This record gives sequence, structure tokens and C-alpha cells, in this order.
Amino acid sequence: MKNIFKKLVLITFILLLYQNELIFAQAINNETDSLLKILNIVENPAKIDVLIKLSNNYRRYDQKQQKKYAEEAYKKALLFNDKRYIVKSLFTLTIVELDERNLDLAEEKINEILKINQELKDTFCIANSNRILGDIYAIRGFYSTSQKYYLESSNLFEKIKIELNKDKSKMLEYGKLFNNYGVLFADINDFESSNKYYKLASEAYKKAGDSLSLALIYYNIGISSMKISENDSALYYNREANKISKLLNYKSMELNTLVSQGELLILLKRYNEAKEVLDLAINQLEENKEYHDLAYAYIQKGNYFKAIEDNNSALEMFNKALKLSNEIDYEDYCLISYKSLAEIYELKNNYVESLNYYKKWFNLKDSLEQKQNALVIQELNKKFDYEKKEHENSELLRQKEFAENNNSRLRIILALLFVLVIIGVFLINNLKKNQRLKDEFNKILESKNAELQENINTKNKFFSIIAHDLRNPLGSFKNVTLLLLDDYNINQDEDTKEFLEILNDSAQNLYKLLENLLEWSRSQSGKITFEPSDFNLNAIVNNNISLLSLQANDKEISLINNVPTNYILFADMNLITTVIRNLMSNAIKFTKAYGKIEIGILDNSNNETVVYIHDNGLGMNDATKNKLFKIEENVTNLGTNNEKGTGLGLILCKEFIDKHKGRIWVESELGVGSTFFFSIPHSLKNEITAQETI
Repeated sequence: MKNIFKKLVLITFILLLYQNELIFAQAINNETDSLLKILNIVENPAKIDVLIKLSNNYRRYDQKQQKKYAEEAYKKALLFNDKRYIVKSLFTLTIVELDERNLDLAEEKINEILKINQELKDTFCIANSNRILGDIYAIRGFYSTSQKYYLESSNLFEKIKIELNKDKSKMLEYGKLFNNYGVLFADINDFESSNKYYKLASEAYKKAGDSLSLALIYYNIGISSMKISENDSALYYNREANKISKLLNYKSMELNTLVSQGELLILLKRYNEAKEVLDLAINQLEENKEYHDLAYAYIQKGNYFKAIEDNNSALEMFNKALKLSNEIDYEDYCLISYKSLAEIYELKNNYVESLNYYKKWFNLKDSLEQKQNALVIQELNKKFDYEKKEHENSELLRQKEFAENNNSRLRIILALLFVLVIIGVFLINNLKKNQRLKDEFNKILESKNAELQENINTKNKFFSIIAHDLRNPLGSFKNVTLLLLDDYNINQDEDTKEFLEILNDSAQNLYKLLENLLEWSRSQSGKITFEPSDFNLNAIVNNNISLLSLQANDKEISLINNVPTNYILFADMNLITTVIRNLMSNAIKFTKAYGKIEIGILDNSNNETVVYIHDNGLGMNDATKNKLFKIEENVTNLGTNNEKGTGLGLILCKEFIDKHKGRIWVESELGVGSTFFFSIPHSLKNEITAQETI
């Protein structure tokens, strides 16, 4: 069900982002004709309103016309010189930019709206602007920042609850906030929190009288309820979504809910009802040629036959699902089909075929694990509490996050071991019949054991680094707090200030360690998204200079951007931003006061782009250089002001550059300075384009 859920989350996120006009296309066309007739006979401000409505109406079927009327509305609003109409037209332009995925331009327009509202003091407009900023950062994958804007939006909406209850259009925007908040929690598998926000969204949609939004949110509540094993509740919401979809003649949603009902009824062991709804769904999906949903319906029909122990019929359904999944090139459903076929053949005691499909499942699973995209990690919800309580629970959060990531990895290892044991049993039972199969399996087993041992060794080395890096800041916390307690009544102000500075340094080091730890854990578990695209490298360097300016100013260090103004790099912008920020932070740490740090490129158009970060700091000897970028080596030297590192920054940098098939290295001379380099191959864009074409 995971893939269906992800699909519906995406539909809901985009569809509910601004307007629900999909079902009412004919009514919109009629309204558009009327608006075009009166456009040239009305004057401002009515003309601006007409232009905005035309832009919104054209949104579903002609984006050029949508953009044309939005820009014209903005020009008229500027000439009319009314700030409220300028804000309304800017909102319309923001929708255009978001539809075209011009996120930077959309953010620029929202910030302009917020600037105007400093004078207008329109609380609803400010709340909605923060909500849209949260959407923008969610699309980018910056989930913590997205959550910050959602929280600010929620607080502002709460202040105008009476106003919302009187205006259905404003209540709809309030519902979208809760919907998108629920999407974030669903993406990090916190379905209890997701359910809570979906239900808040459903209440808002009821008050707004928006049936389509209500159908979509009921469907999502059903999915999240099933994820937390509240199957009766899931079935109720699923059926409510089905009823509304029928009334709206929303066929795609209606059939989706039928397939989901079949899955839920199988879990509830109501097999006759499950067969009835699945047969109905399959017949209509085949008739409408909805092949993606049909493949999943075949899988659920196979699960039905497996539940009633009709293995031959189950085999037929899973083979149908596999064939169709291959035809539509949907690998996730192929993966489910391979495993289901392996299990059915095992039940039929056909171990050769079972092993064959397990191997296909293994190979495809290994491939898909490299492609999986997860938008956030569990840290999102806990970091929300962390920031609200002024960092009171940082240590508990670290332990919980670390335990969850470690448990997740252990579950994967145990699952692999379980499957390997099953394969071993198959091979032993068929030893005399198929010696060649046994030899092939032994090779697989040796490879997996070696991989497992490597993972265990890496984990142990990682624990060693973390234990080492935690000892000093935690020790400082313990000792200084004891001194503050013992000398509470006799400490002078100057002593107290010194103690608090020590505590602050320790807190900063712990926070940096936690951030690097979470990033490293995400990279190791395959949860780092790799989405390369063209972006302005000069702008990324400037952003990092802004972020690190306070740290540099403390030591009066100059940060110089030598990257050409419009230099475009094809890479993953988020990962490259993290690499540059880590390398610049290290350079500041090891550069003395009044030093200089330069960032630039060495562009070899035939091969690769090389980015360098050069400092005139302490430098390092060959022994230290040889230990960098290796997890088994713990390199955490003190900076020029006794700054402490986490030991993970350079390891993260290497992980992220490896994803680009690039290189990272350092040139340094003790007492002179260091230059860190990393390269991005020019061939990366051609490889990505070729994969997308295939």
C-alpha cells in the first residue's frame, strides 16, 4: 500500500495547494467566456479582479494564458497603485511560478507580499503567505524550514478563527495548512501525527463546503489509519471518500477507494466482501484502461486468493500483476509481484521457482534501494518540540533518533539474514538434484555475509567516533553545572558569565554533532534524495557566506566568492550546498584572525568542474591529510580559537561527492594553509538525461 499512499499524498499536496477546479471544468469554461466578454468594458479595480479570475480559470488547461492574465493583472495593480490589489495579483503570479516549478521566483514574490503587509497588517494574508512558504520549502525538501513556516502560519490563523468561520474561502486555506502538515508527517512514517492533522484538515474542509478536498482527505485518513492498524476506522473513511467521489463523478478516486477497500477487507478477513469490491474495481479499471491502478488491483486479488489458500488462482493473479507492471515499467509493483510469486511457489513446494523469484526480488530490491526518495526523517517532529522547549530535550532526542535509525538498520539486516536462511534450506533440500544451484547460492551467501560484516564494522567505528566526540561537551556540561550548583550563592557575575560561555560552547558542539549524525545516518540508510539539476553556483556560495558571516566576523576573516556570477553547475543543489558549507566552516575553524578564505572554480570543460575552498590557516602535515575522509579515523583537531568539530563533516562531504561520481581531496602545508577541492564530472548531466530518456 506504500506506493498508492505516496501517489495520493502527491495528488493531495499539489491539488489542494491552491484551488480545486478539476471536477468543475465545464462551469469554469462558461465563466471564462463571460469574463472575456466583460474584460474590455470594466475599469479598475474591477478589471484587475476579472484578470485574476481569468488567470485562475486558465490554470488547468492553458498555462500560457494563465501567466499572461496574471502578469497583466499585476501591471494594472501597479498603475492603480492600491497595495491590496498588488498583493492579490502577486498571489496569482506566485501560483504561476509554483505551477512552473520556479520556486525561487515564487519565494521572491511571497516575500514581497509579506513586505507590503508590514504596512497593511492583514493577518490572514500573512498567515497564508507563511503557509505557501512552507509549501515551497517542502517541495525543495527542506522539511525543518517548511515546518517553521507552517507553525508560524498556524499561530496566525488561530488569532483570526472568527474571521475564518465567516469566510469559506479563507477556511479552505486553513484546511490546506493542516493537510500539508499531515503530508510531512506521513512522509516520515509518523502516521499517528499525520492522522491528527488530516482530521483537522477534514473539519476545515467541511466548514468550507469543499467536497473534493473532503474526499481526498478522507482517503488519506483511511490510508494512514491502516498504517497504524486501525483497520475498521480506515474502512469507514475509505467508504466515505468513495461516496463523495461517486457524487462528484470523480472516477479515478472512486476506483482507488474500491481497491483500498479490498485490501482492508482482506486484512479484516471479510473475504466475500473483499472479492466483490475487487472484482468490481478490476472490471472498471480494465474498461477504463487505468493500467497503473489495475496492476495493484491484481496484486490485491492475488492476496485474496492467497488468504483463502487458492494458490493456483493467486499465482495467476500475481503473474498478471507482474506482466502489467513490466509493461507500464513500474518497478515497485514488480518488486511486490516477485516476492508474492516466490511465497506462492514456496507454499506449493516448488523451491527452484521460489528461489528464482527470490533472486529477482533481491536484485530489484537492491536496485530500488538506490533510487528511493524519502522527503524527511523522524527528526522533524522531535525538532519541533526541541525548538519550542528551548533545547531542553536535546540529549533525549539524540538517543531516540539514534536508536530508531539503528533499529531500522538492524531490522534490514535481520530480514536479509532470514531470507538467506530460507534460501539455505532450499539449497540443502535440493542438494542432490541441483549442485549448480547450490554453488551459485554459496556465492550469494558469501557476498551478503561480507557486506553484513562490513556494515557491522562501520557501525562499530561510527559508535567509537560518536562516543569520543560526545565525551568532551558532555563532560563540560556536567562539571560546569556542578560548579554553578555548589557555588550558587558565592559566584560573582564574571564567573557566572564564564561558566555560561562554556555551557554555550558545549551546546553548540552537541548541536553540530547531532546535525552531522542525522545527515550521516540518512546517507547510510539510503534516505538522501539525489536530484541533480542546473543551478547558479555563485548564488549557492553567496548563501553560504551569508550563513557563516557571523562565525567569520568573530575572527575578522574575509570570505571571498571567486565563482563567476552566472556560472551554472549541474548537480544536486542541496548536497553541494551541504558540502560547501562544511568545507567553509572547517576553513573558518582553522584560520587565524584577520585571515582570508576564497571559494572559486577550476573549470575544465572537457572533463569536470573543480570547486576549491582555500584558506591561509594552520595547514596540516601528511599524516593528518591521510586520515581525512575516512570513518575509521577520528580527526577532530581544535581550531585557532579552540573550536571543536564533530568528526563527521568531511565524511559527509565524501558521501555526497561520491553520489555525483566526483572526487574530493586536499592540498595543504603546515603553517601555510589548506585548499580543499571537489569535482563534478561534466558527463553527469548526459548520464541523467540518458536514464530519463530510457
